[in-house]
Amino acid sequence: MSEATNRSGAEGVQAKQDAGQNRPYIDQLNNDESDLRDIRLAKERIISPKDRRILGLLAGLNILVFALIGLYLIMTGAADEYDSIKGESDFNMKTPYYNSSVVLTGELEPTLETAEYPYGMQEKFRPLFSVNDDTVGWVRIDGTPVDYVVVQSETNSYYERKDFYENYSVRGIIFMDYRNILWDTAPTMSKNTVLYGHHMASDGSVFTCLENYTDLDYYKAHPVIEYDTLYANYKWKIIGAFLNYPNDPSEGDDLFYYWYTDFSDENTVAFANEVVGRSFFINASVDVQPTDHFLTLSTCTYMLDRGSRVNARFVVVARLVRDGESAAVDVDKAFANEDRRMPQLWYDIHDEENPYADVPIWQAY
Repeated sequence: MSEATNRSGAEGVQAKQDAGQNRPYIDQLNNDESDLRDIRLAKERIISPKDRRILGLLAGLNILVFALIGLYLIMTGAADEYDSIKGESDFNMKTPYYNSSVVLTGELEPTLETAEYPYGMQEKFRPLFSVNDDTVGWVRIDGTPVDYVVVQSETNSYYERKDFYENYSVRGIIFMDYRNILWDTAPTMSKNTVLYGHHMASDGSVFTCLENYTDLDYYKAHPVIEYDTLYANYKWKIIGAFLNYPNDPSEGDDLFYYWYTDFSDENTVAFANEVVGRSFFINASVDVQPTDHFLTLSTCTYMLDRGSRVNARFVVVARLVRDGESAAVDVDKAFANEDRRMPQLWYDIHDEENPYADVPIWQAY
């Protein structure tokens, strides 16, 4: 998920490969017929043919039992542990706070007798905050599985394998970049608020559905994101969805650092142009101004998978609805972007020439 996590994982794999290459081995022994006969007789003295038949039956029974257990794990979703070993980041945030209609109407009572709430925090977040004071908001995309609580820690790795209660969970929880600041009583907000969520292919939950934004009709049905923070409610108009390398420059020299949280107003429109140029769709009715702010949702994808060597990212970027602006989006002005810029690896896989190979990539300033 994070750059440090991807780097450490790659180094671990390389270390294992190096260890395997340097491991000493034993040459195969060549036995003559006399040796083979003596070995066979020795085995028969230790284990009789009858005993071997019984052991064979037991071994077969064990195989059957393990096969049934494996089938059960797959059917129940528990086998997703494999995905984490494979490198895919998965998510499951099935907490009692999944139901926003319950949480945000105040029907869920705080579980602590006393709690220190931040000044200006919305009342509706008190039940969540009293359980986990890392709570920073709630993200929702109408008509999709995205309807979850969001947390933030001091690093981008803490909640990768923890649930809302901070217990171990292979699927983790959605979290906001540790560098982001919330718009509370101070007249400031991060230029780009970044939320990370794993990809849960087995049931389509959490941020898995972001990949659906490759389809123009899906975008037209879901063009707005709601992200309510502890202090205020916000809506964001989606400006683009694109494929990118993971957060590791070693995987490609055309890496777009979309996860920068702050850059200047002078560089804002250039950032938006980079997003739109890579997006699977374009909507001319959603403009971007230098003073705008963005919300970025990032998840894993295997759309560039070549034997699990590369875990790409699928990213959806939206801009904040301005004060006095309608949150309605004219989706009739949206169209598919057939000439979108893709990562170099995509052109390599499809045996195509990259027409953007010499075009500079946006840099934050």
